[in-house]
Amino acid sequence: MMSTDKEAAHRALVEQMERRFQEDPDQERRIRRLMEDVLGIAADLDLASVLQRIVDAAARAVGVRYCALGVLDENGEFSDLITTGAGPDVYRAVGYLPTGRGILGRVLHEDAPIRLTDIAAEPDAVGFPPGHPDMRTLLAGPIRIHDTVYGNLYLSERYDGEPFSSGDQALAAALANVAGGAIENARHHVRLEQAAQEMQRRLLPELPDIGSLKVEARYSPAHNTPRVGGDWYQAVELPDGTWCIVVGDVMGHDTGSALTMHQMTSMLYVLALDPPHSPARIVEGLDQALHRTGSETMATLVVATLQPAPGGSWRLSWTNAGHPPPLLLTPDGDAVYLDPETVHGIMIGVDHTQPQTEHVQVLRPGSTLLLYTDGLIEAHDRTLTEALDDLARRASALAGGPLDVLCDELGVPPTADRYRDDIALLALHVP
Repeated sequence: MMSTDKEAAHRALVEQMERRFQEDPDQERRIRRLMEDVLGIAADLDLASVLQRIVDAAARAVGVRYCALGVLDENGEFSDLITTGAGPDVYRAVGYLPTGRGILGRVLHEDAPIRLTDIAAEPDAVGFPPGHPDMRTLLAGPIRIHDTVYGNLYLSERYDGEPFSSGDQALAAALANVAGGAIENARHHVRLEQAAQEMQRRLLPELPDIGSLKVEARYSPAHNTPRVGGDWYQAVELPDGTWCIVVGDVMGHDTGSALTMHQMTSMLYVLALDPPHSPARIVEGLDQALHRTGSETMATLVVATLQPAPGGSWRLSWTNAGHPPPLLLTPDGDAVYLDPETVHGIMIGVDHTQPQTEHVQVLRPGSTLLLYTDGLIEAHDRTLTEALDDLARRASALAGGPLDVLCDELGVPPTADRYRDDIALLALHVP
Protein backbone atom coordinates (compact mmCIF):
# COMPACT_ATOMS: atom_id res chain seq x y z
CA MET A 1 0.00 0.00 0.00
CA MET A 2 1.30 3.50 -0.83
CA SER A 3 2.10 5.93 1.92
CA THR A 4 -0.03 9.06 2.39
CA ASP A 5 2.67 11.20 0.72
CA LYS A 6 2.81 8.95 -2.32
CA GLU A 7 -0.96 8.78 -2.62
CA ALA A 8 -1.14 12.58 -2.52
CA ALA A 9 1.55 12.86 -5.18
CA HIS A 10 -0.32 10.50 -7.49
CA ARG A 11 -3.63 12.30 -6.90
CA ALA A 12 -2.02 15.64 -7.70
CA LEU A 13 -0.57 14.27 -10.93
CA VAL A 14 -3.90 12.82 -12.03
CA GLU A 15 -5.65 16.14 -11.30
CA GLN A 16 -3.11 18.05 -13.38
CA MET A 17 -3.48 15.56 -16.21
CA GLU A 18 -7.26 15.96 -16.13
CA ARG A 19 -6.95 19.77 -16.24
CA ARG A 20 -4.61 19.62 -19.21
CA PHE A 21 -6.97 17.29 -21.03
CA GLN A 22 -9.95 19.59 -20.38
CA GLU A 23 -7.98 22.63 -21.58
CA ASP A 24 -6.81 20.96 -24.77
CA PRO A 25 -8.53 17.68 -25.86
CA ASP A 26 -5.88 17.21 -28.58
CA GLN A 27 -3.45 16.29 -25.82
CA GLU A 28 -5.27 13.00 -25.13
CA ARG A 29 -2.51 10.89 -26.66
CA ARG A 30 0.21 12.69 -24.72
CA ILE A 31 -1.69 12.34 -21.46
CA ARG A 32 -2.19 8.64 -22.02
CA ARG A 33 1.52 8.25 -22.70
CA LEU A 34 2.29 10.10 -19.50
CA MET A 35 0.12 7.70 -17.54
CA GLU A 36 2.06 4.82 -19.05
CA ASP A 37 5.30 6.57 -18.10
CA VAL A 38 4.14 7.08 -14.53
CA LEU A 39 3.21 3.42 -14.18
CA GLY A 40 6.61 2.44 -15.55
CA ILE A 41 8.44 4.77 -13.17
CA ALA A 42 6.52 3.44 -10.18
CA ALA A 43 7.26 -0.19 -11.10
CA ASP A 44 10.96 0.24 -11.89
CA LEU A 45 13.41 -0.58 -9.09
CA ASP A 46 16.67 0.10 -10.91
CA LEU A 47 17.81 3.58 -9.83
CA ALA A 48 19.64 4.52 -13.05
CA SER A 49 16.64 3.40 -15.09
CA VAL A 50 14.21 5.31 -12.84
CA LEU A 51 16.16 8.55 -13.25
CA GLN A 52 16.22 8.26 -17.04
CA ARG A 53 12.51 7.39 -17.13
CA ILE A 54 11.72 10.51 -15.09
CA VAL A 55 13.62 12.76 -17.49
CA ASP A 56 12.08 11.19 -20.59
CA ALA A 57 8.57 11.30 -19.10
CA ALA A 58 8.88 14.95 -18.09
CA ALA A 59 10.09 15.94 -21.54
CA ARG A 60 7.17 14.16 -23.22
CA ALA A 61 4.58 15.43 -20.75
CA VAL A 62 5.47 19.10 -21.13
CA GLY A 63 6.56 18.82 -24.76
CA VAL A 64 10.12 20.14 -24.61
CA ARG A 65 13.31 19.61 -26.55
CA TYR A 66 15.58 19.41 -23.52
CA CYS A 67 15.16 17.99 -20.05
CA ALA A 68 17.69 17.18 -17.32
CA LEU A 69 17.74 15.89 -13.77
CA GLY A 70 20.62 17.12 -11.66
CA VAL A 71 21.39 14.70 -8.81
CA LEU A 72 22.82 16.32 -5.67
CA ASP A 73 25.30 14.83 -3.20
CA GLU A 74 25.20 15.23 0.57
CA ASN A 75 26.87 18.65 0.24
CA GLY A 76 24.28 19.96 -2.22
CA GLU A 77 26.67 19.77 -5.17
CA PHE A 78 25.97 18.09 -8.51
CA SER A 79 27.02 14.44 -8.53
CA ASP A 80 25.27 13.39 -11.75
CA LEU A 81 23.26 14.83 -14.60
CA ILE A 82 20.72 12.73 -16.51
CA THR A 83 19.49 14.31 -19.73
CA THR A 84 17.38 13.89 -22.81
CA GLY A 85 17.70 15.93 -25.99
CA ALA A 86 21.44 16.45 -25.63
CA GLY A 87 23.56 13.93 -27.51
CA PRO A 88 27.03 12.57 -26.70
CA ASP A 89 28.65 15.44 -28.63
CA VAL A 90 27.35 17.85 -25.99
CA TYR A 91 28.85 15.80 -23.16
CA ARG A 92 32.21 15.71 -24.90
CA ALA A 93 32.11 19.43 -25.69
CA VAL A 94 31.14 20.57 -22.18
CA GLY A 95 33.18 17.96 -20.33
CA TYR A 96 32.06 18.66 -16.76
CA LEU A 97 29.02 18.75 -14.49
CA PRO A 98 27.27 22.06 -13.66
CA THR A 99 28.85 23.92 -10.76
CA GLY A 100 25.71 25.54 -9.42
CA ARG A 101 26.55 29.07 -10.53
CA GLY A 102 24.09 31.57 -11.95
CA ILE A 103 20.48 30.54 -12.49
CA LEU A 104 21.17 26.91 -11.57
CA GLY A 105 22.55 28.15 -8.29
CA ARG A 106 19.34 30.11 -7.73
CA VAL A 107 17.31 26.93 -8.15
CA LEU A 108 19.60 25.13 -5.71
CA HIS A 109 19.48 27.79 -3.02
CA GLU A 110 15.89 28.97 -3.27
CA ASP A 111 14.56 25.42 -3.21
CA ALA A 112 11.49 26.52 -5.19
CA PRO A 113 10.28 26.23 -8.81
CA ILE A 114 11.21 28.96 -11.27
CA ARG A 115 9.79 29.75 -14.71
CA LEU A 116 11.78 31.98 -17.09
CA THR A 117 10.93 33.35 -20.54
CA ASP A 118 14.41 34.68 -21.35
CA ILE A 119 17.38 33.12 -19.56
CA ALA A 120 19.90 35.61 -20.98
CA ALA A 121 17.92 38.56 -19.60
CA GLU A 122 18.17 37.35 -16.01
CA PRO A 123 20.62 39.36 -13.86
CA ASP A 124 22.34 36.23 -12.53
CA ALA A 125 22.72 34.58 -15.95
CA VAL A 126 26.31 33.45 -16.59
CA GLY A 127 25.87 32.04 -20.09
CA PHE A 128 26.38 28.53 -21.39
CA PRO A 129 29.71 26.70 -21.78
CA PRO A 130 31.02 26.06 -25.30
CA GLY A 131 29.18 23.24 -27.02
CA HIS A 132 26.05 23.59 -24.86
CA PRO A 133 22.73 23.91 -26.75
CA ASP A 134 21.32 27.42 -26.90
CA MET A 135 18.34 27.70 -24.55
CA ARG A 136 16.00 30.64 -24.01
CA THR A 137 13.26 29.39 -21.71
CA LEU A 138 13.52 27.41 -18.48
CA LEU A 139 11.20 25.60 -16.11
CA ALA A 140 12.98 24.17 -13.08
CA GLY A 141 12.08 22.83 -9.67
CA PRO A 142 13.19 20.45 -6.93
CA ILE A 143 12.58 16.72 -6.58
CA ARG A 144 12.11 15.96 -2.90
CA ILE A 145 12.25 12.77 -0.88
CA HIS A 146 10.41 13.72 2.28
CA ASP A 147 12.15 16.91 3.45
CA THR A 148 15.35 16.33 1.49
CA VAL A 149 15.99 17.69 -2.00
CA TYR A 150 17.33 14.77 -4.03
CA GLY A 151 17.89 16.81 -7.16
CA ASN A 152 16.36 19.32 -9.55
CA LEU A 153 14.34 18.87 -12.72
CA TYR A 154 15.13 21.26 -15.59
CA LEU A 155 13.05 21.68 -18.76
CA SER A 156 13.81 23.99 -21.67
CA GLU A 157 12.38 24.95 -25.07
CA ARG A 158 8.82 23.85 -25.75
CA TYR A 159 8.45 22.39 -29.24
CA ASP A 160 5.81 24.98 -30.12
CA GLY A 161 8.14 27.83 -29.13
CA GLU A 162 5.74 29.16 -26.51
CA PRO A 163 6.84 30.13 -23.00
CA PHE A 164 6.08 27.76 -20.15
CA SER A 165 2.63 28.12 -18.64
CA SER A 166 1.41 27.72 -15.10
CA GLY A 167 -0.13 24.43 -16.26
CA ASP A 168 3.31 23.25 -17.41
CA GLN A 169 4.71 24.14 -14.01
CA ALA A 170 1.95 22.35 -12.13
CA LEU A 171 2.31 19.23 -14.30
CA ALA A 172 6.10 19.16 -13.87
CA ALA A 173 5.75 19.66 -10.11
CA ALA A 174 3.23 16.82 -9.85
CA LEU A 175 5.50 14.53 -11.85
CA ALA A 176 8.43 15.54 -9.64
CA ASN A 177 6.47 14.45 -6.56
CA VAL A 178 5.78 11.05 -8.09
CA ALA A 179 9.43 10.85 -9.12
CA GLY A 180 10.52 11.46 -5.54
CA GLY A 181 8.57 8.41 -4.37
CA ALA A 182 9.95 6.28 -7.21
CA ILE A 183 13.53 7.31 -6.43
CA GLU A 184 12.95 6.50 -2.76
CA ASN A 185 11.65 3.04 -3.69
CA ALA A 186 14.64 2.36 -5.93
CA ARG A 187 17.13 3.45 -3.26
CA HIS A 188 15.33 1.34 -0.66
CA HIS A 189 15.49 -1.62 -3.04
CA VAL A 190 19.26 -1.21 -3.35
CA ARG A 191 19.67 -1.14 0.44
CA LEU A 192 17.49 -4.24 0.84
CA GLU A 193 19.44 -6.06 -1.85
CA GLN A 194 22.76 -5.25 -0.20
CA ALA A 195 21.49 -6.32 3.22
CA ALA A 196 20.07 -9.57 1.85
CA GLN A 197 23.31 -10.45 0.09
CA GLU A 198 25.35 -9.68 3.18
CA MET A 199 23.11 -11.85 5.37
CA GLN A 200 23.30 -14.73 2.90
CA ARG A 201 27.09 -14.58 2.70
CA ARG A 202 27.44 -14.48 6.47
CA LEU A 203 25.42 -17.69 6.72
CA LEU A 204 27.74 -19.48 4.29
CA PRO A 205 30.88 -21.05 5.77
CA GLU A 206 34.47 -20.30 4.88
CA LEU A 207 35.95 -23.15 2.90
CA PRO A 208 38.76 -25.09 4.59
CA ASP A 209 41.76 -26.66 2.90
CA ILE A 210 40.81 -30.17 1.76
CA GLY A 211 44.06 -32.10 1.67
CA SER A 212 45.77 -31.68 -1.66
CA LEU A 213 42.56 -30.67 -3.43
CA LYS A 214 42.06 -27.23 -4.87
CA VAL A 215 38.70 -25.83 -3.79
CA GLU A 216 36.67 -22.83 -4.95
CA ALA A 217 33.11 -21.78 -4.13
CA ARG A 218 30.80 -19.06 -5.36
CA TYR A 219 27.44 -17.71 -4.25
CA SER A 220 25.45 -15.38 -6.49
CA PRO A 221 22.01 -14.04 -5.57
CA ALA A 222 19.23 -13.72 -8.09
CA HIS A 223 19.13 -10.22 -9.60
CA ASN A 224 15.43 -9.58 -9.80
CA THR A 225 14.49 -9.08 -6.15
CA PRO A 226 16.32 -8.30 -2.93
CA ARG A 227 15.99 -11.52 -1.02
CA VAL A 228 17.81 -14.14 0.95
CA GLY A 229 17.47 -17.74 -0.05
CA GLY A 230 18.26 -21.29 0.89
CA ASP A 231 21.13 -22.13 -1.48
CA TRP A 232 24.30 -23.23 0.30
CA TYR A 233 27.55 -25.18 0.17
CA GLN A 234 29.42 -26.84 3.00
CA ALA A 235 32.70 -28.73 3.53
CA VAL A 236 33.76 -30.20 6.88
CA GLU A 237 36.50 -32.59 7.96
CA LEU A 238 35.42 -35.53 10.10
CA PRO A 239 37.57 -36.97 12.92
CA ASP A 240 38.97 -39.85 10.81
CA GLY A 241 40.09 -37.53 7.99
CA THR A 242 37.08 -38.12 5.76
CA TRP A 243 35.68 -34.98 4.18
CA CYS A 244 31.93 -34.35 3.93
CA ILE A 245 30.83 -31.91 1.25
CA VAL A 246 27.31 -30.68 0.60
CA VAL A 247 25.55 -28.42 -1.88
CA GLY A 248 21.84 -27.87 -1.31
CA ASP A 249 18.83 -25.70 -1.92
CA VAL A 250 16.01 -25.11 0.57
CA MET A 251 12.75 -24.22 -1.17
CA GLY A 252 11.76 -20.57 -0.82
CA HIS A 253 13.41 -17.17 -0.97
CA ASP A 254 12.93 -15.53 2.37
CA THR A 255 14.57 -15.18 5.76
CA GLY A 256 12.91 -18.39 6.95
CA SER A 257 14.53 -20.36 4.12
CA ALA A 258 17.94 -18.92 4.95
CA LEU A 259 17.59 -19.75 8.64
CA THR A 260 16.37 -23.28 7.84
CA MET A 261 19.40 -23.70 5.61
CA HIS A 262 21.63 -22.66 8.52
CA GLN A 263 19.95 -25.19 10.82
CA MET A 264 20.34 -27.95 8.24
CA THR A 265 24.07 -27.34 7.92
CA SER A 266 24.45 -27.91 11.67
CA MET A 267 22.30 -31.05 11.59
CA LEU A 268 24.26 -32.44 8.65
CA TYR A 269 27.54 -32.03 10.48
CA VAL A 270 26.25 -33.92 13.53
CA LEU A 271 24.84 -36.72 11.35
CA ALA A 272 28.09 -36.98 9.39
CA LEU A 273 30.07 -37.65 12.58
CA ASP A 274 28.47 -41.08 12.92
CA PRO A 275 30.64 -43.78 11.21
CA PRO A 276 30.76 -45.10 8.55
CA HIS A 277 29.93 -41.63 7.19
CA SER A 278 27.51 -42.94 4.57
CA PRO A 279 26.01 -40.12 2.46
CA ALA A 280 22.78 -42.08 2.08
CA ARG A 281 22.46 -42.53 5.84
CA ILE A 282 23.27 -38.86 6.41
CA VAL A 283 20.48 -37.74 4.05
CA GLU A 284 18.02 -40.23 5.50
CA GLY A 285 18.86 -39.08 9.02
CA LEU A 286 18.35 -35.45 8.06
CA ASP A 287 14.95 -36.17 6.50
CA GLN A 288 13.82 -38.13 9.55
CA ALA A 289 15.06 -35.50 11.99
CA LEU A 290 13.19 -32.73 10.18
CA HIS A 291 10.05 -34.88 10.16
CA ARG A 292 10.29 -35.41 13.94
CA THR A 293 10.46 -31.67 14.52
CA GLY A 294 7.27 -31.15 12.51
CA SER A 295 9.15 -29.13 9.91
CA GLU A 296 7.52 -28.71 6.51
CA THR A 297 10.86 -27.88 4.93
CA MET A 298 11.53 -29.18 1.42
CA ALA A 299 15.03 -29.21 0.01
CA THR A 300 17.24 -30.79 -2.62
CA LEU A 301 20.88 -31.58 -1.96
CA VAL A 302 23.91 -33.64 -2.84
CA VAL A 303 25.85 -35.05 0.11
CA ALA A 304 29.25 -36.59 -0.61
CA THR A 305 32.25 -37.91 1.25
CA LEU A 306 35.82 -37.75 0.01
CA GLN A 307 38.68 -40.02 1.06
CA PRO A 308 42.25 -40.25 -0.33
CA ALA A 309 42.82 -43.22 -2.64
CA PRO A 310 45.96 -44.80 -4.15
CA GLY A 311 47.86 -42.97 -6.89
CA GLY A 312 46.81 -39.49 -5.85
CA SER A 313 43.15 -40.20 -6.57
CA TRP A 314 40.20 -39.55 -4.27
CA ARG A 315 37.24 -41.81 -3.60
CA LEU A 316 33.94 -39.97 -3.93
CA SER A 317 30.77 -41.43 -2.40
CA TRP A 318 27.62 -39.43 -2.93
CA THR A 319 23.85 -39.36 -2.60
CA ASN A 320 21.62 -37.13 -4.69
CA ALA A 321 18.30 -36.16 -3.10
CA GLY A 322 16.39 -34.64 -6.03
CA HIS A 323 19.24 -32.27 -6.90
CA PRO A 324 20.91 -31.43 -10.25
CA PRO A 325 23.60 -34.05 -10.98
CA PRO A 326 27.27 -33.37 -10.16
CA LEU A 327 29.41 -32.57 -13.19
CA LEU A 328 32.79 -34.29 -13.55
CA LEU A 329 35.47 -32.83 -15.81
CA THR A 330 37.81 -35.71 -16.59
CA PRO A 331 41.59 -35.36 -17.04
CA ASP A 332 40.93 -35.57 -20.80
CA GLY A 333 38.63 -32.54 -20.66
CA ASP A 334 35.39 -34.43 -21.14
CA ALA A 335 32.34 -33.29 -19.17
CA VAL A 336 30.35 -36.16 -17.67
CA TYR A 337 27.33 -35.90 -15.40
CA LEU A 338 27.36 -38.27 -12.45
CA ASP A 339 23.83 -39.32 -13.18
CA PRO A 340 23.57 -43.12 -12.79
CA GLU A 341 20.69 -44.97 -14.37
CA THR A 342 19.57 -46.05 -10.91
CA VAL A 343 16.90 -43.70 -9.62
CA HIS A 344 18.05 -40.78 -7.49
CA GLY A 345 16.59 -40.37 -4.04
CA ILE A 346 13.68 -38.00 -3.62
CA MET A 347 14.05 -34.53 -2.17
CA ILE A 348 14.02 -33.87 1.56
CA GLY A 349 10.58 -33.29 3.06
CA VAL A 350 8.52 -35.46 0.70
CA ASP A 351 8.63 -38.92 2.29
CA HIS A 352 11.04 -39.54 5.18
CA THR A 353 10.49 -43.32 4.98
CA GLN A 354 12.03 -43.67 1.52
CA PRO A 355 15.65 -44.97 1.41
CA GLN A 356 18.33 -43.00 -0.41
CA THR A 357 20.75 -44.40 -3.00
CA GLU A 358 24.52 -44.12 -2.71
CA HIS A 359 27.06 -44.10 -5.54
CA VAL A 360 30.86 -44.26 -5.81
CA GLN A 361 33.24 -42.57 -8.25
CA VAL A 362 37.05 -42.40 -8.27
CA LEU A 363 38.39 -38.94 -9.00
CA ARG A 364 41.68 -39.34 -10.84
CA PRO A 365 44.45 -36.70 -10.84
CA GLY A 366 43.48 -33.91 -13.21
CA SER A 367 39.75 -34.30 -12.52
CA THR A 368 37.44 -31.45 -11.48
CA LEU A 369 34.12 -31.97 -9.72
CA LEU A 370 31.35 -29.35 -9.84
CA LEU A 371 28.43 -29.30 -7.41
CA TYR A 372 25.87 -26.55 -7.97
CA THR A 373 22.28 -25.48 -7.36
CA ASP A 374 19.59 -25.26 -10.01
CA GLY A 375 19.95 -21.51 -10.50
CA LEU A 376 22.95 -22.29 -12.72
CA ILE A 377 20.81 -24.20 -15.22
CA GLU A 378 17.43 -22.46 -15.01
CA ALA A 379 16.43 -20.60 -18.17
CA HIS A 380 13.10 -19.47 -19.58
CA ASP A 381 14.08 -20.19 -23.18
CA ARG A 382 15.65 -23.68 -22.85
CA THR A 383 14.66 -27.13 -21.70
CA LEU A 384 16.47 -28.66 -18.74
CA THR A 385 18.36 -31.01 -21.07
CA GLU A 386 19.49 -28.09 -23.22
CA ALA A 387 20.60 -26.16 -20.15
CA LEU A 388 22.59 -29.13 -18.81
CA ASP A 389 24.23 -29.63 -22.21
CA ASP A 390 25.14 -25.95 -22.34
CA LEU A 391 26.69 -26.06 -18.87
CA ALA A 392 28.72 -29.14 -19.83
CA ARG A 393 30.02 -27.42 -22.99
CA ARG A 394 30.99 -24.27 -21.14
CA ALA A 395 32.70 -26.18 -18.33
CA SER A 396 34.54 -28.45 -20.75
CA ALA A 397 35.92 -25.43 -22.61
CA LEU A 398 37.34 -24.12 -19.33
CA ALA A 399 38.76 -27.46 -18.15
CA GLY A 400 42.49 -27.37 -17.50
CA GLY A 401 42.48 -23.67 -16.66
CA PRO A 402 42.59 -22.04 -13.23
CA LEU A 403 39.78 -23.21 -10.95
CA ASP A 404 38.85 -19.69 -9.88
CA VAL A 405 38.47 -18.62 -13.52
CA LEU A 406 36.21 -21.61 -14.19
CA CYS A 407 33.95 -20.64 -11.28
CA ASP A 408 33.89 -16.98 -12.25
CA GLU A 409 33.04 -17.75 -15.87
CA LEU A 410 30.31 -20.25 -15.03
CA GLY A 411 28.77 -17.71 -12.68
CA VAL A 412 28.16 -15.33 -15.60
CA PRO A 413 24.96 -15.98 -17.62
CA PRO A 414 25.70 -17.30 -21.14
CA THR A 415 23.27 -14.76 -22.63
CA ALA A 416 22.26 -11.19 -21.90
CA ASP A 417 19.55 -12.52 -19.59
CA ARG A 418 20.36 -12.49 -15.91
CA TYR A 419 20.00 -15.57 -13.75
CA ARG A 420 16.55 -15.74 -12.21
CA ASP A 421 17.51 -17.81 -9.17
CA ASP A 422 20.27 -17.91 -6.59
CA ILE A 423 23.38 -19.93 -7.40
CA ALA A 424 25.70 -21.87 -5.10
CA LEU A 425 28.70 -23.48 -6.78
CA LEU A 426 31.40 -25.68 -5.24
CA ALA A 427 34.34 -26.86 -7.37
CA LEU A 428 37.06 -29.33 -6.38
CA HIS A 429 40.13 -30.15 -8.46
CA VAL A 430 42.44 -33.13 -7.99
CA PRO A 431 45.96 -31.96 -8.92
